[in-house]
This record gives sequence, C-alpha cells and structure tokens, in this order.
Amino acid sequence: MREIVHQTGQCGNQIGSKLWEVICDAHGIDGTGQFNEGAQEHDVRRHPRQELYLTASTIFRGKMSTKEVEEHMVNTQNKNLSYFVEWILNNIKSSVSNIPSVGLPMSSTFVGNSTTMEVIFFRIADKFKTMFRRKAFEHWYLREGMDEMEFNEAERET
Repeated sequence: MREIVHQTGQCGNQIGSKLWEVICDAHGIDGTGQFNEGAQEHDVRRHPRQELYLTASTIFRGKMSTKEVEEHMVNTQNKNLSYFVEWILNNIKSSVSNIPSVGLPMSSTFVGNSTTMEVIFFRIADKFKTMFRRKAFEHWYLREGMDEMEFNEAERET
C-alpha cells in the first residue's frame, strides 16, 4: 500500500509539474514565475477567439473617485470588446472601498471568469493522447493493477 501511495504522489508531482509548464507557456511566464514582456500579446494574437471573458469583477480600495473608476472600466471594456462574449451585457462589475489595504494607498483586485482553461485542458488531453499512443509511463500504472481499457475509456471521455 505504501508503494501505491508513493507512486500516486510521483504521478501527482509529474501532473502538477506539467500543468505548471502548460500554464506558464499559455500566459508568457517562465518556470520561475516571472512574467515575460510581450509573450502574452503574442499568445492572444495566436488564439484571438478561443480565450474569452464571460464576466469580470474588480474591487478598488483606497481614496479614488467612483465616477473615474466607472469611466475607466467602461473605456477598458469598450477597447477590449473582442475579448468578451457578446451575449452577456454589462459583464464587468466594479466596486470601490474607501478603506485602503494595509500598507498601500491604493490597490485593486481583478477576478475574471474566462474560457482560458479550456485551451489548457485541450493541450493536456493532446499530450495524453500522444503519450498514450507511445505507451509512455503506462507500465507504471499497469504494474499497480490498472487495466489498459481504463486508459482507452479516459481517452474517449475527454
């Protein structure tokens, strides 16, 4: 049982490492977490309609004009209409709190619901199919009692 837990942990580490690599590649981040200038713009041009925002919310904290915040958010959405779905009107919400974060005069938090993850999961599924066709790492799972049909089923259902 301890060896199964160890193998599961190893598998989790490999999957986590690969997911981090794919996310970094998709967002122009190197392996250390540093943002690479210009990489994200290149990726957006490569997949212009695959990654869309459904909704977004921004919370601003500190002393600022609510009117200026609203104008800025409307301008931002108007400039970036192609990155938002057309069928949800007014899909950016913002709020302003006059109480600043500790140690900062002003701050903001952005939370967006986008279809970006879909692209990442398609890439992972493609990598799985490639590795499965070559039977890479399959022996580890077969040795632990998995059946090859389980891999076929996983491939069909993704």
